[in-house]
Amino acid sequence: MSKRTLIIIGVAIAVAVPLLVQSIRFAQEQSVLNRQAKVDARNQSQFLVVKQGRDTALVFDSGLLPLLAGDATCIANLAELHFAMTQVDAKQARSVAKLSNLKRLYFYDVAKAVSIDTPHDILNLVIKLGSFLLTVGVVLIAIIATVSFVDRNPPK
Repeated sequence: MSKRTLIIIGVAIAVAVPLLVQSIRFAQEQSVLNRQAKVDARNQSQFLVVKQGRDTALVFDSGLLPLLAGDATCIANLAELHFAMTQVDAKQARSVAKLSNLKRLYFYDVAKAVSIDTPHDILNLVIKLGSFLLTVGVVLIAIIATVSFVDRNPPK
C-alpha cells in the first residue's frame, strides 16, 4: 500500500470513530428519554384512573406515589397499591404515609423495598408475613429432602 492510501485510511478512521461514538451516545440518550416518557405516561394514566374513582393503582415506578399522595381525591379513593417489578425509591415511597385510606399493599418482584410508616404498619406486616412464609417453605423443603420414605411392603 502506498503512503497516500494509508493516510486516506487513517483520516477515514479518525473521522468515522468519533462519529460512531457520538451516534451511539445519541441513541442511548434517546432510549433513556423514550423510556422516561413511557414511565411518565404510565404514571399519569394511573393517576387519572384513581382520580376518576378507581380504588387501586398499579405502581411500575415509584414516581407515581408522590402524584397520588399530593391529590386529595386520590387520597380519598385509593385503597390498594400493587407494586409490580418496581425499583422503590425511599424518598418517593415516604409519600405512602399520606394515603390515609390505603388498606392493602401488594408486591410482585420488587427490588429494594423500604420501610414505610403507614397508618396500620401494613408494610411491616407484609414483610413479616413474607419472611415467615419463606422460612416455613425452606423448612418444609429441608424436611422433604431429608426424610427417607419407608417402603410399606418390604421384600421378605
